[in-house]
Amino acid sequence: MSESPPIDPRIGAMFGNFRIVRKLGAGGMGVVYEAENPKISSRAVVKLLHPWLAEDDAYARRFLNEARAVNVIRHHGLVEIFDFGKLPDGTLYYVMEYLTGDSLYKRTVERSGPFPPREAIAISGQVARALAAAHEKNIVHRDLKPENIMLESDPVNPGQDRV
Repeated sequence: MSESPPIDPRIGAMFGNFRIVRKLGAGGMGVVYEAENPKISSRAVVKLLHPWLAEDDAYARRFLNEARAVNVIRHHGLVEIFDFGKLPDGTLYYVMEYLTGDSLYKRTVERSGPFPPREAIAISGQVARALAAAHEKNIVHRDLKPENIMLESDPVNPGQDRV
């Protein structure tokens, strides 16, 4: 008989007005969860800085700067971050918009061949414009990779993707 995985103690916890629903993933700096505001049924993502990194002032500043940078740039190709906080136990977190769609990495893996040139140009052009907006504000993306580029259906141009 196999043991079931341990239950994540963050599931059900409140971060501001958002309740954690499920874990989406983890990386070098933190853990990412899907959350919802139960009062208005809106979805969001909560990113938590790993506790051992939150104790380091440099990492804590970097985490805050990551949240702040998006709002300084204000570009439609960047995820919106709308809350930042610190729990009584010292956990740092921010709340950002929930994106539907797939990562560029997932799309690349699922394809049986290369992207058609028109699609590749459209995606890379949108990424370049978002990066240019960041660079205009003297901000450098420090973790640009296909896993961090999300593709959603473009509501203005059906059948096309929006980065």
